[in-house]
Amino acid sequence: AAGFAGWKRTPVQQRAQLIVAMGQALRDDVDNIARMISQEMGK
Repeated sequence: AAGFAGWKRTPVQQRAQLIVAMGQALRDDVDNIARMISQEMGK
């Protein structure tokens, strides 16, 4: 809830850029993320 105040004041275009960047970061690290999830699930 505390972060929402700042987020709602962030311009929409900047929010979109941040979300796109986060998506790219996830895609860039997909192998590592998949490995960690598999380890957490015990496989």
